[in-house]
Amino acid sequence: MKSIKNNEHQKQEKKDIKQKIMMFDRLGNECLTCHAPFDKMNKEQVKTWTVVVREKENKIHLYCPTCIEKAQQIIKDFKERKLNEQVKEKASEEIQETKDGSIGNPDSDNTKT
Repeated sequence: MKSIKNNEHQKQEKKDIKQKIMMFDRLGNECLTCHAPFDKMNKEQVKTWTVVVREKENKIHLYCPTCIEKAQQIIKDFKERKLNEQVKEKASEEIQETKDGSIGNPDSDNTKT
């Protein structure tokens, strides 16, 4: 039983490798964003450039280190702004709840003795 599963696993791995090799052939020759040239034979570029595969869309995007760094910084900044907005909104809600709950509420005990 194990050998059948291993055989199926090996077939799937071979299929996956073939698919990836075919996708590599479709890899562009320039950065998608800035159009800087990409040389598949340049080891430094192969190591430093980023390939983004969108399997559902059957697309391959290639980005130079400068553009991918900018994109990652934009995403990071966006997430930080979003988080700050959520924190401010939550704080504003808590302040409003505090005001609504203690001022003018006959059930609250806010008299000083």
